[in-house]
Amino acid sequence: MKILLMAINSKFIHRNLAMDQLHAICKSKDIPSTLFEGNISQSVRDILLSCHFEDFDMVFFSVYLWNEAIVRELAEDMKSVQPKIRLFAGGPQAYSCPDDFFPYFDGIAMGDGEAPFLSILTSPDDPQKWFHVSTDQNIEPLYFEKNLDSFPSLPKIGENQILYYESSRGCPYRCSYCLSAGTPLVLRSLSRVRKDLTFLTKEKVKLVKLVDRSFNAHLERALEIIDIIKELDNGVTTFHLELTPIGLHRDLLTSLAQAREGLFRYEIGIQSTNDLVNLQVARPFKKESYWASLVTFMKEAPGQKHLDLLVGIPGSNMDNIKKSLDELGALRPDELQLGFLKVLPGTPLGKTAEELGIVSGSRPPYEVLETPDLSFQEIKLLKKMERNMDLFHMDSIPFALDALLRSYSTFDLYKKMAEELPDLKRATFSRRLKSLESCFPSELIRECLELDYLRKKRSPRSLFYPERFKGYKDGKAIYEGYYDGDKLLDKPIEIRIDQQKWHIDFTSGGRG
Repeated sequence: MKILLMAINSKFIHRNLAMDQLHAICKSKDIPSTLFEGNISQSVRDILLSCHFEDFDMVFFSVYLWNEAIVRELAEDMKSVQPKIRLFAGGPQAYSCPDDFFPYFDGIAMGDGEAPFLSILTSPDDPQKWFHVSTDQNIEPLYFEKNLDSFPSLPKIGENQILYYESSRGCPYRCSYCLSAGTPLVLRSLSRVRKDLTFLTKEKVKLVKLVDRSFNAHLERALEIIDIIKELDNGVTTFHLELTPIGLHRDLLTSLAQAREGLFRYEIGIQSTNDLVNLQVARPFKKESYWASLVTFMKEAPGQKHLDLLVGIPGSNMDNIKKSLDELGALRPDELQLGFLKVLPGTPLGKTAEELGIVSGSRPPYEVLETPDLSFQEIKLLKKMERNMDLFHMDSIPFALDALLRSYSTFDLYKKMAEELPDLKRATFSRRLKSLESCFPSELIRECLELDYLRKKRSPRSLFYPERFKGYKDGKAIYEGYYDGDKLLDKPIEIRIDQQKWHIDFTSGGRG
């Protein structure tokens, strides 16, 4: 029995946690298996020709929004070439609509995949003994694992890849647009978490993303894991935490404040600062219960901070989207993301979207197109704003953005970009900054953009003022400028730029 595990990722840098887990299970059971890693930027033909599926008896896929179309096409072509090969799928896009994956798939793992996967390997020729695996003859109910310690969890360490780790599975909240709504929260033992994180830090993985839906939902446990991470800090690894806004307690901030700068980074899902909008999708987070803590957290917590908003929720209109953007933008997050509601099959919202008047795409990613509160034209404008928010944020252009936000609200700033800038998604960094300067022509913005450019450039080339570069001193680029991080100056000052750390020092006043 030869097993092929197919990981079709969104990008090369992202690993597939599910396939890593199944691969670890095979190794622990001495079952021969091969893990193939591809991504959606590759053509179906290239993947088909390079994965050598014809040499295997069974092929397993993990299916998500980003790879569903490719997976289906691969399955159809594999069956055409080798009709007797057995294909299996798991993951949220497969188990939420299992009927859509027949006749090309022989089985669909319903819910958590470890136990169903093992049952197939144990009795490959007897579907009656498969555990929570749907076939075209029978749809099984969802299964949720109760003990995360019962299976190996350490993934393969990929070079220059983001590594995912779950210290818990499921979610205590019931947001109606989410496939995790109502799924039981299961915790991995802290002894197991310590063991796994010890391994990852010894391997010096650069970025570990904890996929726990709400890492700080249980404060005491979160604090214990943070203490473990601080104890294991190797000076290299960064841990990404997804936080809920109502769990930003002072104890959490005190613990994080003792960490190395860069040890943690954070993503906080706000979705809307309007309580009525959040309640439309069963998010119980009231602004008055978290806002003061959020403001303090944004000022004091070390590390990059990322805030999320969500467009397309029932009741979400341009007025409250503007208010939400302006309120969160005033907190100066390193990144502010404007996401768009996805009406996923199998979610509570997916069942009621039509009667609520929500129009969404008929195929993945099932993104919202129009609602009773937002027209298609308004969503088009917001999509353009999203594109520029992804390109121009505090982590990419801190000096220019800080200056621009003194004259514009966050919403008005990105609205102006959306209306006047071309699509710069594939443009070079220098072209993006030159386009931004033409949109906001002023001496102040030009000086700020120059510093943002020099901060990220690995060469001494200047964008607007090449004559001002004065060479290198003590490993830093020396530049003569008229901006000190706060205001325009009458006389130039020496500015030292550490291009390895993306940091700038001003010889008089200002900020780095």
